[in-house]
Amino acid sequence: MKKSIRSAMSVLLAAALFCSGCSGQASDGNSGDAGQTANGGNTGDVGQTANGGNAGDVGQTPNGGNSGDAGQAANEGNNGSTGQTAQDGNAGSTKNGDQSEESALSEAEKKLREQQAAVLERIGRKEDFHIDEFGNNVYIFSPADDPEKVQQILTRLWNAQEKNQFGEARYGLYFLPGEYDESISVKVGYYMQVSGLGYLPDDTQVKSLNCDARWLGGNDNHNATCNFWRGVENLRVNSTVMWAVSQATFMRRVHITG
Repeated sequence: MKKSIRSAMSVLLAAALFCSGCSGQASDGNSGDAGQTANGGNTGDVGQTANGGNAGDVGQTPNGGNSGDAGQAANEGNNGSTGQTAQDGNAGSTKNGDQSEESALSEAEKKLREQQAAVLERIGRKEDFHIDEFGNNVYIFSPADDPEKVQQILTRLWNAQEKNQFGEARYGLYFLPGEYDESISVKVGYYMQVSGLGYLPDDTQVKSLNCDARWLGGNDNHNATCNFWRGVENLRVNSTVMWAVSQATFMRRVHITG
Protein backbone atom coordinates (compact mmCIF):
# COMPACT_ATOMS: atom_id res chain seq x y z
CA MET A 1 0.00 0.00 0.00
CA LYS A 2 2.80 2.43 0.88
CA LYS A 3 4.48 1.68 -2.43
CA SER A 4 1.27 2.34 -4.38
CA ILE A 5 0.71 5.61 -2.51
CA ARG A 6 4.25 6.78 -3.26
CA SER A 7 3.81 5.79 -6.88
CA ALA A 8 0.54 7.70 -7.21
CA MET A 9 2.00 10.80 -5.58
CA SER A 10 5.05 10.65 -7.85
CA VAL A 11 2.86 10.43 -10.95
CA LEU A 12 0.63 13.26 -9.73
CA LEU A 13 3.46 15.63 -8.86
CA ALA A 14 5.52 14.88 -11.95
CA ALA A 15 2.54 15.38 -14.24
CA ALA A 16 1.48 18.53 -12.43
CA LEU A 17 4.95 20.02 -12.77
CA PHE A 18 5.01 19.10 -16.44
CA CYS A 19 1.63 20.69 -17.05
CA SER A 20 2.60 23.85 -15.22
CA GLY A 21 5.10 24.70 -17.93
CA CYS A 22 2.59 24.61 -20.77
CA SER A 23 1.07 28.05 -20.40
CA GLY A 24 3.71 30.68 -19.80
CA GLN A 25 2.94 34.16 -18.54
CA ALA A 26 5.02 37.32 -18.51
CA SER A 27 4.41 40.82 -17.17
CA ASP A 28 6.20 43.04 -19.65
CA GLY A 29 8.42 40.69 -21.55
CA ASN A 30 8.35 38.22 -24.36
CA SER A 31 6.52 34.93 -24.27
CA GLY A 32 6.39 31.82 -26.39
CA ASP A 33 3.85 30.47 -28.80
CA ALA A 34 0.88 30.77 -26.48
CA GLY A 35 2.08 33.14 -23.77
CA GLN A 36 0.37 36.14 -22.27
CA THR A 37 1.80 39.59 -21.79
CA ALA A 38 0.11 41.85 -19.29
CA ASN A 39 1.49 45.28 -20.12
CA GLY A 40 2.20 45.74 -23.77
CA GLY A 41 4.82 43.02 -24.19
CA ASN A 42 5.54 41.33 -27.47
CA THR A 43 4.46 37.78 -28.04
CA GLY A 44 5.48 35.20 -30.55
CA ASP A 45 3.03 33.80 -33.06
CA VAL A 46 -0.04 35.32 -31.46
CA GLY A 47 0.74 38.99 -30.91
CA GLN A 48 -1.36 41.84 -29.59
CA THR A 49 -0.65 45.56 -29.70
CA ALA A 50 -2.44 48.13 -27.58
CA ASN A 51 -2.64 51.35 -29.59
CA GLY A 52 -2.18 51.27 -33.31
CA GLY A 53 0.80 48.93 -33.35
CA ASN A 54 1.65 46.26 -35.85
CA ALA A 55 0.96 42.70 -34.88
CA GLY A 56 2.15 39.36 -36.19
CA ASP A 57 0.09 36.66 -37.83
CA VAL A 58 -2.96 37.19 -35.67
CA GLY A 59 -2.75 40.82 -34.53
CA GLN A 60 -5.22 43.22 -33.02
CA THR A 61 -5.16 47.01 -33.13
CA PRO A 62 -7.89 48.90 -31.25
CA ASN A 63 -7.45 52.34 -32.85
CA GLY A 64 -7.12 52.31 -36.60
CA GLY A 65 -3.91 50.31 -36.83
CA ASN A 66 -2.91 47.92 -39.57
CA SER A 67 -3.06 44.25 -38.83
CA GLY A 68 -1.93 41.06 -40.48
CA ASP A 69 -3.94 38.27 -41.97
CA ALA A 70 -6.53 38.14 -39.22
CA GLY A 71 -6.45 41.59 -37.66
CA GLN A 72 -9.14 43.73 -36.12
CA ALA A 73 -9.47 47.52 -36.26
CA ALA A 74 -11.89 49.57 -34.19
CA ASN A 75 -12.50 52.79 -36.13
CA GLU A 76 -12.59 52.74 -39.95
CA GLY A 77 -9.59 50.46 -40.07
CA ASN A 78 -8.49 48.19 -42.86
CA ASN A 79 -8.47 44.52 -42.27
CA GLY A 80 -7.26 41.41 -43.97
CA SER A 81 -9.09 38.31 -44.99
CA THR A 82 -10.85 37.59 -41.71
CA GLY A 83 -10.74 40.93 -39.90
CA GLN A 84 -13.45 43.04 -38.38
CA THR A 85 -14.00 46.81 -38.24
CA ALA A 86 -16.34 48.44 -35.75
CA GLN A 87 -17.39 51.54 -37.75
CA ASP A 88 -17.72 51.78 -41.56
CA GLY A 89 -15.17 49.01 -42.09
CA ASN A 90 -15.36 45.81 -44.05
CA ALA A 91 -15.72 42.79 -41.90
CA GLY A 92 -14.83 39.24 -42.70
CA SER A 93 -15.97 36.11 -40.99
CA THR A 94 -15.20 36.99 -37.37
CA LYS A 95 -17.78 38.19 -34.83
CA ASN A 96 -17.82 41.15 -32.45
CA GLY A 97 -15.47 40.83 -29.52
CA ASP A 98 -13.25 38.22 -31.14
CA GLN A 99 -9.79 39.00 -29.81
CA SER A 100 -6.55 37.27 -30.61
CA GLU A 101 -5.30 37.28 -27.04
CA GLU A 102 -8.41 35.52 -25.78
CA SER A 103 -8.10 32.98 -28.56
CA ALA A 104 -4.47 32.33 -27.67
CA LEU A 105 -5.26 31.92 -24.00
CA SER A 106 -8.14 29.59 -24.70
CA GLU A 107 -5.90 27.40 -26.85
CA ALA A 108 -3.22 27.30 -24.15
CA GLU A 109 -5.83 26.58 -21.51
CA LYS A 110 -7.36 23.87 -23.66
CA LYS A 111 -3.99 22.19 -24.09
CA LEU A 112 -3.30 22.38 -20.35
CA ARG A 113 -6.68 20.94 -19.46
CA GLU A 114 -6.29 18.08 -21.91
CA GLN A 115 -2.99 17.16 -20.31
CA GLN A 116 -4.44 17.41 -16.82
CA ALA A 117 -7.42 15.25 -17.81
CA ALA A 118 -4.95 12.59 -18.91
CA VAL A 119 -3.14 12.89 -15.58
CA LEU A 120 -6.35 12.55 -13.58
CA GLU A 121 -7.39 9.53 -15.61
CA ARG A 122 -4.00 7.94 -15.08
CA ILE A 123 -4.12 8.31 -11.31
CA GLY A 124 -7.75 7.23 -11.23
CA ARG A 125 -9.39 10.32 -9.79
CA LYS A 126 -13.08 9.80 -9.17
CA GLU A 127 -16.02 12.16 -9.58
CA ASP A 128 -15.81 13.04 -5.87
CA PHE A 129 -12.21 14.30 -6.41
CA HIS A 130 -10.61 11.39 -4.53
CA ILE A 131 -8.20 8.67 -5.59
CA ASP A 132 -8.07 5.28 -3.90
CA GLU A 133 -4.42 5.49 -2.81
CA PHE A 134 -4.96 8.67 -0.79
CA GLY A 135 -8.40 7.94 0.63
CA ASN A 136 -11.42 10.15 1.22
CA ASN A 137 -9.63 12.91 3.10
CA VAL A 138 -7.51 14.01 0.14
CA TYR A 139 -9.04 16.09 -2.65
CA ILE A 140 -7.40 16.79 -6.00
CA PHE A 141 -8.86 19.67 -8.01
CA SER A 142 -8.22 20.98 -11.52
CA PRO A 143 -9.19 24.28 -13.20
CA ALA A 144 -11.61 22.34 -15.43
CA ASP A 145 -13.70 21.17 -12.46
CA ASP A 146 -17.15 22.58 -11.85
CA PRO A 147 -16.50 25.57 -9.56
CA GLU A 148 -19.82 25.11 -7.77
CA LYS A 149 -18.92 21.54 -6.81
CA VAL A 150 -15.45 22.59 -5.70
CA GLN A 151 -16.88 25.41 -3.58
CA GLN A 152 -19.40 23.09 -1.98
CA ILE A 153 -16.56 20.87 -0.76
CA LEU A 154 -14.46 23.82 0.45
CA THR A 155 -17.42 25.31 2.34
CA ARG A 156 -18.32 21.97 3.92
CA LEU A 157 -14.76 21.37 5.10
CA TRP A 158 -14.46 24.88 6.53
CA ASN A 159 -17.75 24.51 8.41
CA ALA A 160 -16.53 21.21 9.84
CA GLN A 161 -12.99 22.33 10.69
CA GLU A 162 -13.35 25.99 11.69
CA LYS A 163 -13.79 25.08 15.39
CA ASN A 164 -12.50 21.51 15.34
CA GLN A 165 -9.53 22.24 17.59
CA PHE A 166 -9.12 18.77 19.06
CA GLY A 167 -10.82 16.69 16.36
CA GLU A 168 -9.32 13.73 14.55
CA ALA A 169 -10.18 14.67 10.95
CA ARG A 170 -7.32 15.64 8.62
CA TYR A 171 -7.68 16.98 5.06
CA GLY A 172 -5.36 17.62 2.14
CA LEU A 173 -6.51 19.86 -0.72
CA TYR A 174 -4.32 19.79 -3.84
CA PHE A 175 -4.81 22.11 -6.80
CA LEU A 176 -3.39 21.26 -10.21
CA PRO A 177 -1.77 24.19 -12.07
CA GLY A 178 -3.98 26.80 -13.71
CA GLU A 179 -6.18 29.76 -12.87
CA TYR A 180 -9.30 28.78 -10.95
CA ASP A 181 -12.73 30.35 -11.26
CA GLU A 182 -13.08 33.61 -9.32
CA SER A 183 -16.09 32.24 -7.46
CA ILE A 184 -13.87 29.76 -5.60
CA SER A 185 -12.99 30.93 -2.10
CA VAL A 186 -10.68 28.83 0.06
CA LYS A 187 -10.91 29.05 3.84
CA VAL A 188 -8.40 27.04 5.85
CA GLY A 189 -9.58 25.44 9.08
CA TYR A 190 -8.00 23.12 11.61
CA TYR A 191 -5.94 20.26 10.17
CA MET A 192 -6.30 21.41 6.58
CA GLN A 193 -3.40 21.63 4.14
CA VAL A 194 -3.89 23.57 0.88
CA SER A 195 -1.21 23.11 -1.79
CA GLY A 196 -0.65 24.12 -5.39
CA LEU A 197 0.98 21.45 -7.54
CA GLY A 198 2.80 23.74 -9.98
CA TYR A 199 6.52 24.24 -10.34
CA LEU A 200 6.16 27.85 -9.12
CA PRO A 201 3.52 29.53 -6.92
CA ASP A 202 2.23 31.56 -9.89
CA ASP A 203 1.41 28.35 -11.75
CA THR A 204 -1.62 27.81 -9.51
CA GLN A 205 -3.90 30.79 -8.95
CA VAL A 206 -6.97 31.25 -6.78
CA LYS A 207 -8.95 34.42 -6.26
CA SER A 208 -9.53 34.17 -2.51
CA LEU A 209 -7.84 32.40 0.39
CA ASN A 210 -8.33 33.27 4.06
CA CYS A 211 -8.29 32.05 7.63
CA ASP A 212 -10.25 34.11 10.15
CA ALA A 213 -10.76 33.66 13.89
CA ARG A 214 -14.42 34.52 14.34
CA TRP A 215 -15.19 31.29 16.15
CA LEU A 216 -13.31 32.27 19.32
CA GLY A 217 -14.19 35.48 21.15
CA GLY A 218 -17.06 36.64 18.99
CA ASN A 219 -17.15 38.92 15.95
CA ASP A 220 -15.83 41.89 17.93
CA ASN A 221 -12.75 40.08 19.23
CA HIS A 222 -11.38 37.74 16.54
CA ASN A 223 -9.11 35.97 19.01
CA ALA A 224 -6.60 34.01 16.94
CA THR A 225 -4.45 32.76 19.82
CA CYS A 226 -5.86 29.24 19.46
CA ASN A 227 -5.85 28.98 15.67
CA PHE A 228 -3.29 26.19 15.20
CA TRP A 229 -2.50 23.30 12.87
CA ARG A 230 -3.10 24.30 9.27
CA GLY A 231 -1.00 25.24 6.26
CA VAL A 232 -0.90 26.75 2.77
CA GLU A 233 1.89 26.48 0.21
CA ASN A 234 2.94 26.98 -3.39
CA LEU A 235 0.16 29.03 -4.93
CA ARG A 236 -0.83 32.56 -5.87
CA VAL A 237 -3.74 34.47 -4.32
CA ASN A 238 -5.14 37.29 -6.45
CA SER A 239 -6.56 39.36 -3.58
CA THR A 240 -5.75 40.40 -0.03
CA VAL A 241 -5.42 37.61 2.54
CA MET A 242 -6.39 37.28 6.18
CA TRP A 243 -4.18 34.71 7.90
CA ALA A 244 -5.28 34.84 11.56
CA VAL A 245 -3.22 32.09 13.19
CA SER A 246 -1.05 31.63 16.26
CA GLN A 247 1.38 28.71 16.04
CA ALA A 248 1.98 25.28 14.50
CA THR A 249 0.96 26.66 11.10
CA PHE A 250 2.72 27.60 7.88
CA MET A 251 2.26 29.78 4.83
CA ARG A 252 5.20 29.29 2.46
CA ARG A 253 5.90 29.92 -1.19
CA VAL A 254 2.70 31.97 -1.52
CA HIS A 255 2.44 34.97 -3.88
CA ILE A 256 -0.20 37.44 -2.66
CA THR A 257 -1.10 40.14 -5.20
CA GLY A 258 -3.85 41.96 -3.27
